Amino acid sequence: GDEQRVLLHKAADVLQPEVLEALSLGDVELVLLGSAALGIADAGSDVDLLACSASLSQPRFFERAANALAAAGADVECASDATVPLLRFQAQDGRQVEVQFTQLSAEDILQLRDSHTALDVESHAFEALE
Repeated sequence: GDEQRVLLHKAADVLQPEVLEALSLGDVELVLLGSAALGIADAGSDVDLLACSASLSQPRFFERAANALAAAGADVECASDATVPLLRFQAQDGRQVEVQFTQLSAEDILQLRDSHTALDVESHAFEALE
């Protein structure tokens, strides 16, 4: 039968350099999630990110990222006490961006980075589960 393949995109494929710089604090690894990662986002879709760090705690990441985003001109909402804590802001292109955070070991960060940097969206794909 026909194989289904899902191409995975990276945060740098969909976010402006200023946003990436504001969120890339120290050892933070950004993982694009949802429809943007799958390449199926439409004009009304938001951008979902997972920020991972071995050295920063969640409160520290949210504080530093919110300050950096605000300095770049973004209106930032920090829902750090929500069931799923996140930063929410509107990107310059009008899309809403939501950033969740998790603290991982340095080894897990490297493994995550390797699993994503080994992907070349132009030539590699993952088979979708049927």
